Amino acid sequence: MERFAEIVTQALNEVLDSPITVQDIDTPPDPKMGELAFPCFRLAKAYKKAPPLIAKEICEKIEASSKLKSIQASSLGPYVN
Repeated sequence: MERFAEIVTQALNEVLDSPITVQDIDTPPDPKMGELAFPCFRLAKAYKKAPPLIAKEICEKIEASSKLKSIQASSLGPYVN
């Protein structure tokens, strides 16, 4: 969980006032959605974009440099899974 929080923080370093912590990470209700989820609601004001679009952009940044097995923007809303 800590590594996932670090990876998301690195992807958002130019926008965040404080790093993402394990308290910011959720567990999806369905294991098919992944092991971890980061909700992008709180970023909407800083990015001035809709949370689902922010989730997609975060995934694109992380995919290029990540050692995660997989990462995706949730098709059901504003989550990075």
